[in-house]
Amino acid sequence: MNTNFLERFLAAAALAAVAMTANAYDINSTADANVDANQVALRGFDTTSYLNVGKPTRAANEYTALFDGAIYRFVNATERDAFSANPGKFAPAYNGFCAMGAALGKKLDGDPEVYRLIEGRLYVFVSTGAALAWDKDALGNLAKADANWPRIRNKTPKELN
Repeated sequence: MNTNFLERFLAAAALAAVAMTANAYDINSTADANVDANQVALRGFDTTSYLNVGKPTRAANEYTALFDGAIYRFVNATERDAFSANPGKFAPAYNGFCAMGAALGKKLDGDPEVYRLIEGRLYVFVSTGAALAWDKDALGNLAKADANWPRIRNKTPKELN
């Protein structure tokens, strides 16, 4: 294979990956839900799968529910109906923004593949490093994030930097 072609292909793939994640996080948005350009939460992962399957699972496009300004997708109608019956049980804390960011008074993107379940509640993090920092004082960080969230939820990430 042509090395130049491979380099161009890898560069294009890297740009596409950045573009996909950039849609989910807008530093100028006052939205209190971390969604992509189509208003989809958790980058299309089924939010019920964390509790019901024990890991994030890619959802289907045809099973959706609207909650708190975000469209959630599900693997099937049963999971959608479970969510609709009790969205507070399944929706991520801080509407999908990074839990450690909330503890620090910031709105950072949340990666649905970097998460913790604490007492049955889903918390997502911007990175593995943020999750590990959270783990050092999970209860203290949880208290800080809960206290900060009402103050930061309707601000832009840019305002909080």
